[in-house]
Amino acid sequence: MTVLQCNSSEQIMAGYQRLLEVSARLLLHSREQDWQALSETHAQYVALVGQLKKREQGVALSSAQQARKLALLQQLLIHDQEIQANLIARRDELGELLEVSQRQRKLNQAYGTTERR
Repeated sequence: MTVLQCNSSEQIMAGYQRLLEVSARLLLHSREQDWQALSETHAQYVALVGQLKKREQGVALSSAQQARKLALLQQLLIHDQEIQANLIARRDELGELLEVSQRQRKLNQAYGTTERR
């Protein structure tokens, strides 16, 4: 994980770029349904957000940097929306699997069909 070492505006912008890179990995993991990697990468993302928030305080960005920051934040939001949609789809899939399992268990209880080993 990249740790920002100083509070210059260039380092702040590099931090936002790094955040976008990690966000792109999160998006890839969600598309590939690699939930373990998504969880691990999310921990990195949260740490970077925390670092950036602390280091950005009191740092003035030029107009060009503010515009670039806005563009990066917009891209982060686009990634976040797709990641959320993928997570919701996974949650719904797991909910359906749970319902099927519960129905099967109830049927087994009602009709006494239990497997004996």
